[in-house]
Amino acid sequence: MALAKYFEDLVEDCLDGRRWMFEPQEKRDPAREWRALQPEPKSTAVRLCHDNGVAWDDGEAFTMAEPVTARVEVIQPEVRVTLSWKSVRGIGPQITPTPGGVRITASQVNSGDLLVSCGNYTKVYRVSFTQRERLESLPDFSLQLSALVDNPPSWTQATFDSFREGVDKLLQKHTLPEDFCYGVREFYLGLYHERLGEIRFGDRLDRAAVLLRPFLGHSRLALMICSYYMYRVNAFEHPLANLALKRISRAARFFVSGAFSPDEVATEHPIPASKPKILISAADHEMMDAVNAMDQGHIAEFWRHAEAVASCISPHDQQGRERFNFLRAQACKATGDLLKAKSYSVNLAQSTVPSFRALATQLR
Repeated sequence: MALAKYFEDLVEDCLDGRRWMFEPQEKRDPAREWRALQPEPKSTAVRLCHDNGVAWDDGEAFTMAEPVTARVEVIQPEVRVTLSWKSVRGIGPQITPTPGGVRITASQVNSGDLLVSCGNYTKVYRVSFTQRERLESLPDFSLQLSALVDNPPSWTQATFDSFREGVDKLLQKHTLPEDFCYGVREFYLGLYHERLGEIRFGDRLDRAAVLLRPFLGHSRLALMICSYYMYRVNAFEHPLANLALKRISRAARFFVSGAFSPDEVATEHPIPASKPKILISAADHEMMDAVNAMDQGHIAEFWRHAEAVASCISPHDQQGRERFNFLRAQACKATGDLLKAKSYSVNLAQSTVPSFRALATQLR
């Protein structure tokens, strides 16, 4: 009883003046009273914008020979804005304030963090400076890349360690920005880990896309990898999925429309030695061949490719399995086997891809 009485006294003492919690007839608005006690927020947010007014992405890449100009937009103009550079190696760019903006001039190829601070707010941009040439065309890097991609069946961890060591030497010479080099390495290391059945291979593909996206205007190789990444995450309607490779763009159109068509038959052309190339997973290669076989009306060939997909697709590639189920369901539907088509499409009802969900609903 003593404890209970003490608790009652404590409640009454602490709630003095707030008896509306127990007596609703007292007309008070606790939410308004709480807001009245709070100081009015004063944000010190700041951001950089291109000269055309478009805000910078979190990752940007610029040609080293040309000064970069940017507008500085801040909520409180009276608060001072400071910019600084942080990188692992090399000399940072020169940062010169201009009226309402900033000019950034780099003397070395590099990747680093550009920190824009205003009051207690700091915005971090990952920025790279590149040479004017297409990055994958630089001779030293081309040799390193060829040694990596020419013989995928022999890939080992030592293969990637050797590639990393060779790339590190290029980075020390400031030949290439490190984000580009690491993005390419992460992409192929992700494919290697996928082949080994490691569950976290997708994290490497994600990181590769993040690192390489700023270089789309500087590298055909970066464009091809990011295009394939959009296909891998089932973002078939993204513009990137239709830009780089005919095989990928054809497969992307199929997964949007679900239609097989002789007009879409992909003609194989040899890739010139001067053109960059990328590797894709064995399962995706077989799926694209399967789409091509159905475009040509070769049903038996389609199922041979489908069997190959089933034997090599990663059990951890959920998005790839959705593509595979959609592909088989559409093939069965096209050949009149609706019962089998339904069995393949039943797991697509909760897919994030509209065409996949629509097929599941149609065959329900």
